[in-house]
Amino acid sequence: MKLKGEIGPQIKALGKKLTMSISRSGFNLWKENNPFLNGIAFTCSFLFERSMLILNDFVVALTGRNFFFPNKPKEFHDECAKYCRCAVLLRAVLMFMAGWKSLLFLYLSETVWSLPPHPACAMFVTNHGSDEDEHSGDCIPSASTYAGRWYSILTLGTNYHLEHHDFPKIPLNKLGELRRIAPDFYRTGTSDNVFQIMRKAFAQPSFYACQNVNEALRE
Repeated sequence: MKLKGEIGPQIKALGKKLTMSISRSGFNLWKENNPFLNGIAFTCSFLFERSMLILNDFVVALTGRNFFFPNKPKEFHDECAKYCRCAVLLRAVLMFMAGWKSLLFLYLSETVWSLPPHPACAMFVTNHGSDEDEHSGDCIPSASTYAGRWYSILTLGTNYHLEHHDFPKIPLNKLGELRRIAPDFYRTGTSDNVFQIMRKAFAQPSFYACQNVNEALRE
């Protein structure tokens, strides 16, 4: 996966401005036609990123500011602080009542379904790929995965990612119906092979959400 721009909070150290970007560091390890190593790099960076987000909850709860979004208005940071303080309190209660295993369970339940070889990973890694429109040839910055009814149930409807971007206020359980009544705008069929999708995504890293893809094609 190739990312554009400086992603993550910036800190000043030793007279230099450094950008902390777990995603960029992880994606820079990806190699063309090496799905196994790319999958390992994705898994490690994803797990590390999620653990850092948990740590960030404590930082935001204490400081009242989310440093990953320095340019957001005060209202945004106030809302983040409110959420993080509730999250930290909930974790403290769980730790006291059920021990560290309860926190580990929450962490794994959030992350494992997004990692290979879990079938839902196919949806996750292609949500913001750079597919080419079969009619216009334009780059499509998001994608849906159609692998049958069972897959939609497994992913709780999040596999209808393109539909969600078009109509973000429609509930997830209604997105399948949206696709059915608007066949001119979405691919038909339910035969996507999730394991082939994963292999292609990890073997052929593409630009994230079409960022810089046009510049690369001109080179």
